[in-house]
Amino acid sequence: MATRILILYHSSIFEKRPGADQHIYTTAKILSEGNTVYVITWGEGESKTVNEGNLTIVHFGNGRKKHNLVNRKKHLGFLIDTLAYLGFHYIIFLQRKKGPSVSNVLDIIKEGFDVAIRVSYNNNKIPKWLKKHQSTPVVELAIVGGLPHYLSNIDDWTRYIGLFSPVSMKPFKFLYRVMRRMVFKFCVSSLASRNVVVISQVDRKMLENVPGLKVQYIPPLLDFNTEVAKVSDNRIALFFSGNSLAAQIACKFILAAARKVKDVQFFVTGFVPDFISTIDIPDNLKFTGFLEKERFEDLFERSSIVILPLISGSGLQTKMAEALSKAKPIITTSVIADEFPGLENGEHVLIEDDPVQFVEKIKLLAQDKRLREKLSRGAWDYYYNNFSKEVSLRLHLEYLNSIKDDKNQK
Repeated sequence: MATRILILYHSSIFEKRPGADQHIYTTAKILSEGNTVYVITWGEGESKTVNEGNLTIVHFGNGRKKHNLVNRKKHLGFLIDTLAYLGFHYIIFLQRKKGPSVSNVLDIIKEGFDVAIRVSYNNNKIPKWLKKHQSTPVVELAIVGGLPHYLSNIDDWTRYIGLFSPVSMKPFKFLYRVMRRMVFKFCVSSLASRNVVVISQVDRKMLENVPGLKVQYIPPLLDFNTEVAKVSDNRIALFFSGNSLAAQIACKFILAAARKVKDVQFFVTGFVPDFISTIDIPDNLKFTGFLEKERFEDLFERSSIVILPLISGSGLQTKMAEALSKAKPIITTSVIADEFPGLENGEHVLIEDDPVQFVEKIKLLAQDKRLREKLSRGAWDYYYNNFSKEVSLRLHLEYLNSIKDDKNQK
């Protein structure tokens, strides 16, 4: 019997931006294949409603465009990085992202739902109203549990690239620990239900320590084009950049790596860091910016190595999952790899937390085709057994049906 599912999310999913927005759209779309799914979103953009088969998306827009922190004045860069590291914006975000009121969506919710999924964290009041007035079971989908977590040796990375960063200063490290606890408490205080689903192993460990919560890990619903590419002999290393402080540091690390490993062609897609306009970039390093889908997929297929030299992580790294699905040889750090349960170093990916050895791993993988073939097989096996659409959908449906059954038995 089909289930009526309501999803509440604090960002538009029409553009399917990489990361959380794409994840929520994919989750809703896959669940709608056999169920009726309504998604209520709010935030940047214009208000509109779209119907796609059993899926209805209703967006309450504020008319504003998404702000891009990368296009910033250079003298503000350190200030922006510091504020991002300490996480003050998380608390402000939580207070501001209240979204529509019950009266705004009453025509949608008055017919009732079997289960409501609120993508945490925000201060929307609809979940509590649904529980009180319609006895609707509410699930909190906690895709990010507070501030990012960092490698223990971040000083080694900042020294390696010659970067003066707030993450390497002791006073900021102390403030970060304080803010991490504070932001986490704010996030937990916003929960409207004891039923919490996490897609992150780090978030699972943190939330399991909160009394009264029923925490369940379920791999995210992803739907990549899983056609496995052949193991390439091209000496191409690919990184997917972003606007986070960790991605900015990773880009500077790749710049240093490109100067040392001159027989590998490095490509960085996505956000273009502001520092490239002030220094000489070696010929074997290209910052492409955001690529059209066809050009990106072509570059992805031609790449022989995917590198994720990230010093911090938050939630699940979607591009890591996509690289696994395409059987790409991967080199990453433990803060990214730890989000993937059962991922083995040397079997599925290479995991390296030392910046000097990370460069050596790039050299090794570029030169050793047998190792690339081994990691390619391991990546595909891991993804198929743990993160494929079929595995995740089965686990999602089993969980949602159990929540629904609990309501019917009361």
